[in-house]
Amino acid sequence: MAVEIITGHTGKEHVTAEAAGALHAGVIGSGKYVLTGGNQFAAEIVSNNLIKIKSGELVNQGRHMRIQVNSYEEVTIQNGTQGMKRHDLIVMRYKHDTSAQVESAELVVLKGISGTTAYDPVYTQGNILNGDLQDDFPLYRVSLNGLTVESVTPLFSVLVPMAEMQKQMPQCSTAGVMFDSWISDAGDTNGFVFGNIAVINFAFGSNNGSISWTDIGLCNLLDASGGLLNAAATASGVLVDQQTGKCIDCYIYAGQNRVYVNSRGNKVSNGSWLRGTLVFRV
Repeated sequence: MAVEIITGHTGKEHVTAEAAGALHAGVIGSGKYVLTGGNQFAAEIVSNNLIKIKSGELVNQGRHMRIQVNSYEEVTIQNGTQGMKRHDLIVMRYKHDTSAQVESAELVVLKGISGTTAYDPVYTQGNILNGDLQDDFPLYRVSLNGLTVESVTPLFSVLVPMAEMQKQMPQCSTAGVMFDSWISDAGDTNGFVFGNIAVINFAFGSNNGSISWTDIGLCNLLDASGGLLNAAATASGVLVDQQTGKCIDCYIYAGQNRVYVNSRGNKVSNGSWLRGTLVFRV
């Protein structure tokens, strides 16, 4: 049967690691991620032959693997060679034993080749979602210089939780916060701020007859405290002459604490409208 329900009672055991992994991959991503739980697999050099990996949570192509909180794993580093350099990799290895139908995870040290220049050893890059039986998630590069472990370098980044991402996202402000003192014939012009980006959607009406527009102020710019804000930006726009139907080149710009519109010397008819968008940093 091609169609199946996973999060539903079917009267029999039907939730598999493959199904749960597919869901995790769809929500979290199909790559390799360390999560924020525990000590995030912090590494501690115990000696030149022993490294301690502390607690953490990771998701590798949908498969959740972990070292429990208040626990750790120790991995052994083989002796280096005097006068030579070497890179070892500490990886979290996923394996699927098809004969026993068992999946497992373990920390493995991949030993590099000693030489005058150190290179990372080759590791297995499988596709768990496609059914590959083995995959390595590199966590650390262990750099040896002679007999000494010089450094243990993380090769992963920590995935930010969605709740934290929401806190970090810039919030939109209303037009009344950033923009003030609109001129009376500004029409349905409005503005908002997203983080440090300001956007003005403008629709400016002309009641001046067939004349050229010079700098006409649309509104004031205010900072969060209500004080005047000086920002520099320019954007091209189109002046639509509603009497003739012609489009006239123009521009709108921000400067000297105010937003202005300019018709570039073009003549416009009474009742024309300038429409466009200005985007600038604040």
